[in-house]
Amino acid sequence: MSPCQPDRAIRAIAESRHPRRWQATPTRRCRERKTHEDGTPQVSLGVKPPTAAGQLSARTRQVTFRRRLERLASIMSVTTPSLALPRRFAAVLIAALLGLTLALNPMSATKAHAAVPANVALAALHVAATQRGVLYRYGGESHWTGFDCSGLTQWSYARAGRYIPRVAQQQYDATIHIPASARRQGDLVFFHTGNSVYHVGIFAGGWYMIDAPHTGARVRMEMIWPGALFGRVR
Repeated sequence: MSPCQPDRAIRAIAESRHPRRWQATPTRRCRERKTHEDGTPQVSLGVKPPTAAGQLSARTRQVTFRRRLERLASIMSVTTPSLALPRRFAAVLIAALLGLTLALNPMSATKAHAAVPANVALAALHVAATQRGVLYRYGGESHWTGFDCSGLTQWSYARAGRYIPRVAQQQYDATIHIPASARRQGDLVFFHTGNSVYHVGIFAGGWYMIDAPHTGARVRMEMIWPGALFGRVR
């Protein structure tokens, strides 16, 4: 017999004796006790389905977490006794300080500004040596048309895989200026009048250079002229 049947019998008798009272009273639902197939009662583990109250609690936690993040961000901003610097301005300030550090410390500069390896300079010297005998030509910059001084150096380094500017003054400005005692084969040798550089050759070792000297001459190896300046290609 279902556990709800006795309650229903009692209610039927009560309704027959006092019908008005029981008409106003809602019918009470009887929850039957659930059992397994073997007859043992099912035990509730106390797990409740999600409710609107649970969703509201999750929303509250999200808002609380966001407010904590905002508070942490405000604490992380850089402050001075009379001024609060925003985080974006602080990042710009840090970047500027980093750039100043790189400028003051050449060892931290990028490798693009470092001198070429010695094998590149030697390769350029070898290319220049193969051009000996080519006629000098003002404005010339190839084996077929002839060379002027800076045309020869630019051609030689281009064949070695490194670009340098076209004229002697620009090449001097683009190189790393070094003392004569630090020279090595493949460095450029410059000659100047005052602040103006007018001639360039390639250092060949000892006190010799390969250059295209002047109109009517050919590319040759010759002694370095007095007053030479040395530059190392970057």
